[in-house]
Amino acid sequence: MILLFALLACASDKPSDPADGDETVDGGEGSDGGEGSDGGEGSDGGEGSDGGDPLPDAWVEHYQADSVIEAGGFRFEESYWVRRALDPALGTIDEEFVATADGTLTQTDIVVSSDAMRFTLTINGGEYEGEGTFVGDPWAWSGWSSVSTASDGTWVSSEDTVTSTGLESHKICHSAEGVEEWTLDEVLTAVDEATWQAGIDSIAR
Repeated sequence: MILLFALLACASDKPSDPADGDETVDGGEGSDGGEGSDGGEGSDGGEGSDGGDPLPDAWVEHYQADSVIEAGGFRFEESYWVRRALDPALGTIDEEFVATADGTLTQTDIVVSSDAMRFTLTINGGEYEGEGTFVGDPWAWSGWSSVSTASDGTWVSSEDTVTSTGLESHKICHSAEGVEEWTLDEVLTAVDEATWQAGIDSIAR
């Protein structure tokens, strides 16, 4: 998920929308990816799934993302405004990548396992389906990896890492036969909500 968990349409000669993230978070949107490294005790005072420490409260992360896509000898650069909503009590991470060029939205829905070390993801309502594994402490992960598959058999592997300034993601898309079709390297820099909202408002839709 960077991660975590945002993917691209693999069959296209010129990919246009990442998602992971996974994003980014994802899922840690993670990110892709994803990523939540903070949060206090749960509002209901409940314990974590292992009966240990209480779960952190839900929180929201905002990022400005820059992507470099390489496919067929060509190189493309794209940017996004990213919102990641993490809810440990529900075990969910919701990622939204909004393209600065035209406002195109990529939505990744992540469901975190009860031990908070594995996850499943759905991109754009089923355009891609996948699963992955977190690294590090639950809800304060240091990274995650995932594989997502489209209905035509193409698949994307993603590696997402939490950094001191946000998230980084590396994705590779393969054809159904396993041939590499494109790569994506993405850097998500954390911003405050006001900066994110101003960026969203500036997009011509």
